[in-house]
Amino acid sequence: MQVGGLLPGGTAVRGLSGGERKRCSIACAVVSLPHILLLDGPLSGLDSFAALSVVRYLKSIAETQHAAVVFTLHQPRAAIWAQMNKVTLLASGHMMYSGATDDLVPWFESLGFSYEPTVHGLVPDWALDLVSQGFSNSPAANPVSNGHSNGHSAGHSASNGHGRATAFVSQRRQHQLQLDRAGSDKDTARFGGKCTIDPLAAAAEAFLWHLKDQQRGSLECSPGKLSETAGGAYTVGLGGLLHGGGSSSNSSTDAASDSLSSLDVRMPAVQGGGSKCGWLSRAGVGAAFKRYRALLWREAVFMTRNPLNVAGRMMIFTYVGLIFGLVYYNMGGGASTIPVRMSVVHVDIVFLVLVTSISMPLFYEDTKYFVHDTKAGLYRPLEYLLARMTVAIPFTIIMGAVLHFILFGMAGMRHGAVYMLQSCALAVLCLLIAMQVIQICAMAASSQDLAFAIVCAWIAVNIFVHPFHHLYSNYTLGWGLSWLRYLSAVSWAWQGVVTVELKDRYFDCSHGSGVSALGIFPELLPTSSVLLRQIKQQIDNLGDGCIASGNAVVSMYTQELPYGATFSMLLGYYSVTLVITYLIAVRKAKKAAS
Repeated sequence: MQVGGLLPGGTAVRGLSGGERKRCSIACAVVSLPHILLLDGPLSGLDSFAALSVVRYLKSIAETQHAAVVFTLHQPRAAIWAQMNKVTLLASGHMMYSGATDDLVPWFESLGFSYEPTVHGLVPDWALDLVSQGFSNSPAANPVSNGHSNGHSAGHSASNGHGRATAFVSQRRQHQLQLDRAGSDKDTARFGGKCTIDPLAAAAEAFLWHLKDQQRGSLECSPGKLSETAGGAYTVGLGGLLHGGGSSSNSSTDAASDSLSSLDVRMPAVQGGGSKCGWLSRAGVGAAFKRYRALLWREAVFMTRNPLNVAGRMMIFTYVGLIFGLVYYNMGGGASTIPVRMSVVHVDIVFLVLVTSISMPLFYEDTKYFVHDTKAGLYRPLEYLLARMTVAIPFTIIMGAVLHFILFGMAGMRHGAVYMLQSCALAVLCLLIAMQVIQICAMAASSQDLAFAIVCAWIAVNIFVHPFHHLYSNYTLGWGLSWLRYLSAVSWAWQGVVTVELKDRYFDCSHGSGVSALGIFPELLPTSSVLLRQIKQQIDNLGDGCIASGNAVVSMYTQELPYGATFSMLLGYYSVTLVITYLIAVRKAKKAAS
């Protein structure tokens, strides 16, 4: 996990302290709301207040999320010890105790080790001293009531530790068998059910809940792993959990393990889900929504805390809109402005597509975080993409709209809120398509340079294959590539905006604007021919009542599609890019997990 340093976009931020890093790593572990949480030394390096706060938070997760939280401690203070429901005490790899925290003292006293608070201090200190190497079981320090020798060490010798672990397993097995024969409630006994079997059963049950949450379809159960029982419940055998690390020569330990191996843990099916284990259950949807909400907050922080990500790009869009707006400022309403209006539309859409390439470093760095997080199993690709879209789409729309409204307003394009919104919607859709293509390339390419090259190729094709000032019916590409214009989002958006700008409009051409209205530069006309000069004069002086039809221009330069058809075409294009992004994200996540 990288905290601090250089952010995507080039902004350097101060790193976190050791305690902040520790708490941040814990937050990364719990953000996906796991059913089983294993933490190795989570309190190392924390002060007493921070350590207690972390333990209280972990306990709240266990109580509210019904999760199994297991972590290692080396020297817990009394306040932390009081927060734990169950504790396992290890010595030289042997389990000396596992059960309720309050039952630890009675358990060791039953083995002949008495506890005197005035002599031994706090319970956790006494327990650690009891199993630590070099501790002497002397009569003064720890009187023995059952006649054991006082010279034995209470701790780290292999034979002694193994012997106590064996006695522990044997006594728990005998006690459990007595409870089974008596038919009594094992939770009401002094230590019964709280020392070995129940913790394993709880862990197995939590694992099954986790398994049900992870499976997206019906669970295919196989013998010896998971089988469905009557009433929609599931059972699991624990034998494979107890014999993975080698065999023991002690008969009591083996017998206890055999007894636990045959134990089955039952778990009712998820409410409302029947015997299915799909993630669309109520619990699965709730967990997915919480992960989505956490990702949403993270994406919002990434988007807003980096000035180059939002403010910088917003300044670029505003600046470019002002520059081009000054170039085309108040072009007027004559027929000579028809080709200029078409050029304004071209500049608007082409710039929106080109400027997306500056976002490539941001997308590529974010892809690295996505691979790292999915490898750790923090969330699903769909949750990540939805959170990113929820945050990125509004910012993208705002930036595209700022450029469009500034440019079209200063240039004097078609007035009216409806026309401005229609043309803006098409331009912004083209921008969203380009942004999504950037993300596809960032996720699919093996390097940032390759991703940038692919994006440049896509932009070049989009710009160069659309007709622009060519008559649409006469526009062809060599080598049979004319069909590429149908894949150009720029072409679709340009045609739609030109249609909105010129359709059902009429322009005055009575004041010497005939040649310009035809899109012909007067300087290009030959002057040597008398006939051509006369034609030019006639066109430039068409007289009063000359009207140029915008519908005629639309029919010559576009496919004359209605606005709804063009909008649907661009929306479908965008939907295809979203599907491709999701498929690549799923493939990326599976590859990272493997």
